[in-house]
Amino acid sequence: MNRLYSHLLLALVALAFAAAPDTARAQTPENPPTVEDSPSRAARFSAGLQSSWPTYGLSLQYHLNEKLTAEGVADFMGNLTNVGGRVLYRYRRDGDYDLYAYGGGGVWHYSFLGVGESVPGASVGVGAEAFLEQLLGAPGEPFLPITLSAEVGLAFVGFETYGGFSALSYGGGIHYRF
Repeated sequence: MNRLYSHLLLALVALAFAAAPDTARAQTPENPPTVEDSPSRAARFSAGLQSSWPTYGLSLQYHLNEKLTAEGVADFMGNLTNVGGRVLYRYRRDGDYDLYAYGGGGVWHYSFLGVGESVPGASVGVGAEAFLEQLLGAPGEPFLPITLSAEVGLAFVGFETYGGFSALSYGGGIHYRF
């Protein structure tokens, strides 16, 4: 089983490198950059919902620069709760979307029938984020600065009572940039 997860992690890394930008393209007046500056791309903060197991819940993001984003995620409802953080590295930017890789960690608490346990966990993966402002907005009529994301990755959580496990994870998010 561990061999399967090693192969999946290798496939995710290969996917990240395959989708990397073409750096040989020269930036000339005939060949301008493809990313258009917009109010939502210039925003420093985002708030919304993120779900990419094992990190899910309310999300706050701080966009450090055009490549790096720090994200805090928390959920306190149900039998499985978590507080965690992630770092997103945007390795390809386009006018309508960004491709990114992420890594994160946190603490998860599981309680069921009087048995509870708190353990650390981690996740890695890749994702894409679409900017609705650019996809749905008409020229001169701005749309709300909302982003949608979709992700796939690997999650590792070490619950002793219920057995530690690794899993292929997928998820998404919706954020309002301000």
